[in-house]
Amino acid sequence: MKLRDADGVRWTVRRRWLPWRVRSNGLLDYLPTGGGSSYAPDDPILLVLWLILVVPVVVVGTIVLLVLGLELALVLVVLPAVVLARALFVGWTVVVRRNGTVVGTERVKGWRASRARIRAVAEELRRRPPTRLVDTTGDPYQLG
Repeated sequence: MKLRDADGVRWTVRRRWLPWRVRSNGLLDYLPTGGGSSYAPDDPILLVLWLILVVPVVVVGTIVLLVLGLELALVLVVLPAVVLARALFVGWTVVVRRNGTVVGTERVKGWRASRARIRAVAEELRRRPPTRLVDTTGDPYQLG
């Protein structure tokens, strides 16, 4: 559940599905993209430079894709077992984020109980009074 409090701060309250966080956000942005038939230059000196610069990027990109593929395969294999274990034994972790940063987690047993706790936390955040900030510029007794 996404919401904003009285100060306009963005909050997210949700269940954590996997015991770890999938780290694939933004990794594909650094891989080379191409269009055209050939990137290899005709000049031998440029070909050597091309091999020195482009081949390592392609190798690193291939390794990154392999790692992401292995993680995806692991998620597809483990996800059914994790969901079953969470439904029967383990319970859910409710995660509270403020502007994308985790500020709290809480373990809750049961799907309905976790949904109720998510709604309760969201309602509590909505009802928070706005923060009153005092301007301390020029105050000689303030640190910083």
